Amino acid sequence: QCRNGDRGATLPGLHLAAGTWLLDVRGDPSDGSGYTLRVDDVGAAVPDFESEPNGDTDHATPMLVTEPMAGRSDPDDRDVFEVTVTGDAQLWRLDVTGQGLEQVSWIHRDGSALGVAGITPDRASATLTDLYLIPGQHWFVVSGIDDSDYRFTFTPLGPPDHAVDEGAPARQ
Repeated sequence: QCRNGDRGATLPGLHLAAGTWLLDVRGDPSDGSGYTLRVDDVGAAVPDFESEPNGDTDHATPMLVTEPMAGRSDPDDRDVFEVTVTGDAQLWRLDVTGQGLEQVSWIHRDGSALGVAGITPDRASATLTDLYLIPGQHWFVVSGIDDSDYRFTFTPLGPPDHAVDEGAPARQ
C-alpha cells in the first residue's frame, strides 16, 4: 500500500499478519523537516470492511458474494476483493455506492479486466450487471478520486435464460 503527500500520510485499515514487515519511507530530504513513523494496533480486521494491503489479487480482501462489503477510497489506493461464490452458477448484479468513484471492475486473477462498470456522472454509484459467476473465486477492483467510504452489494439475478431463438435451428 502506498501513500504520497507532504502533509502526512496514513495507511488506514492496514492489517498485517504476524511476522516481519518492511516499511519503506521515501522522499526528497529537506532541512528542518522530518517525520514520525508510528504503528498502532487497531485490533482485528472487521469482516465486512476492506483490509489493507489489498492492492492486487494476491492480497485481496476476502468476501462472500452473499454479504455486503464496505471500504474506503483514496486517490492513491486501489482495493481488490476476492469474492467466493458457492452454489449453482448464476447471474449477479454488483452495485457500488459512495462518493468520488473512479473505477469498478471485474478482473481476472492476473489483473486484466473482464468487465468495467458504468459510473454515474456524479461519481456516486456504479453497476455491473449480468455477471455470470460460477462457483469459485472472482476478483473485483474499486478505486476512487476522493477520500470517502463506499459500499457494494451483489444481487442474485438467477440462472441465464437459455431460451432458444425460435428461428434458430435446434441443437443436436
